[in-house]
Amino acid sequence: MTSSSDARPGLPVLVLDSVSRRYGKVRALSDVSLEVRAGQVMGLLGPNGAGKSTLLSIAGCTLAPTSGSVTVAGTHVRISRDAARARGAIGVLPQRVPQIPRFTGREMVEYA
Repeated sequence: MTSSSDARPGLPVLVLDSVSRRYGKVRALSDVSLEVRAGQVMGLLGPNGAGKSTLLSIAGCTLAPTSGSVTVAGTHVRISRDAARARGAIGVLPQRVPQIPRFTGREMVEYA
C-alpha cells in the first residue's frame, strides 16, 4: 500500500481503529488497529484464512468493516462516497485483482 505523491513522510496515510469483520457467524478480523505512515513499507504474513485479504480489502476501501473505523489520507471512511475519495489517495496491487460487483468497468481499470 502506498500513499499518494503529496503525502508528507511520517504522516499517517492509513489508520485502522478496532476494525472487525464478520461473515455471518465467521469472524474474519477481530479488533485490528494499525497505523501506516507515508514512506513506510508494510507486509502481511499469515496462514490461509488468517484475514490478510479481508484486511487489505478494508484498507483499500473495497470492503466495509463490520465495526471499527478506517481513515485514509485524512478521510474518515463512513459511506461509499468517502471510500471513493479515499481510494484516490492509495494504491493497492493484490496478487489477483478480483472483480468487484458494484464497480463499473472504468472503476475496475482505475482500481487496478
